[in-house]
Amino acid sequence: MSKGAMMFAHNNEEIDYIKIASLNALMVQRNLDVGVTLVTDDGTYSWAKESLGEDYLDECFEHIIVENPDYVYKQKNIRAFRDTVYTIKHLPFYNCDHWKAYELSPYDETLFIDADYLIMSDALNRCWGSDHEVMINKDINELYFGRVQENTTVGKSGIDTYWATCIYFQKSELAENLFYMVKYIYENYQYYRDLYSTPNSMFRNDYAFSIAVHIMNGFSNSDLIKQLPIPAIYKSFDNDDIVSVNALNDVTLLLEKPKCSGDYIVSRFKDIDIHIMNKWAVLRNFDKLKEMYSE
Repeated sequence: MSKGAMMFAHNNEEIDYIKIASLNALMVQRNLDVGVTLVTDDGTYSWAKESLGEDYLDECFEHIIVENPDYVYKQKNIRAFRDTVYTIKHLPFYNCDHWKAYELSPYDETLFIDADYLIMSDALNRCWGSDHEVMINKDINELYFGRVQENTTVGKSGIDTYWATCIYFQKSELAENLFYMVKYIYENYQYYRDLYSTPNSMFRNDYAFSIAVHIMNGFSNSDLIKQLPIPAIYKSFDNDDIVSVNALNDVTLLLEKPKCSGDYIVSRFKDIDIHIMNKWAVLRNFDKLKEMYSE
C-alpha cells in the first residue's frame, strides 16, 4: 500500500504558507521517510516558483496539485493572526478546502497535516498499517501548562472537538463519507454554525470535522473515529516565538507566561511535533531550518 503526507498551502497577502509547508515537507521526509503531496492554488504556486525556485520545490514535494477554489479569491474567511503580543493583523484564512484531501490524495494511507504542524519526531510513523481507517485526536496539549486551554467541546453544543491539525485516513468508505460530510457542512456552514453554536463566524476545519463526526455517529459522542497513536497534539500560542533552531528536531521557544502579557520563559523542545501558531516565527527561521533539513 502506498503511503505519504499531504499539506494544503494558500498564501494570503502577508503569510507565505507555501514557504512554511516546504520546510515541513523536508521535516516529514527526514523524520517519517515518506513523500509529501502539496495542494495549492495558481497564485501561491507562481509565487513559490519565483521566490523559492522549482528545483527546491521538487526537493520538497513529490506531487504538487494546483486547485483554484472560488473562496481563495472571493470569500473572506478573516481571522486574527499574531506575531507575539506586539503585532496583530486581521487577514484572510484560506483553509476551507480541506474536505478535498480524500479525493486528491494519491496514497492508500495519508497523513493529512497542517503546514505549520512541524514534524520533528517519528511518532506519527505508528499510524501506518493501522486497523483504524480514520484517526483524529480529541486531545491537544499546550506547551506551557497553566495558560488558557482550548475548549474540548464545540461552542455551547457540548459535542467533542476533533482537531483537524493532523488526520490519518485510508482510502475507505468511512473516510470518504467523513470528508464528504465536511464538504456538505462547509457548503451549508451558516446553518451548522447556528445549530452547533460555534464561537464565531469564521469557518474552522476543527469545527467542521467535529460536527461531521457527531452526525455520522447518530448525533452523539462516541469513539467512531479513533485517536492518533500519540499522547496528544502539542501546540504553542501565537504570542510565543522561536528563539533559536539548535539542531535537527531541536528548537528553543519563548513561551508567554500565564496572565503575564509580554513576559516569557525560555523553553527547549527536542524530538516533539509542535503546531506553531505564530507563522512569522517559522518564517524568520526559514534559512536555518532549510539548511538543516535539506539533503
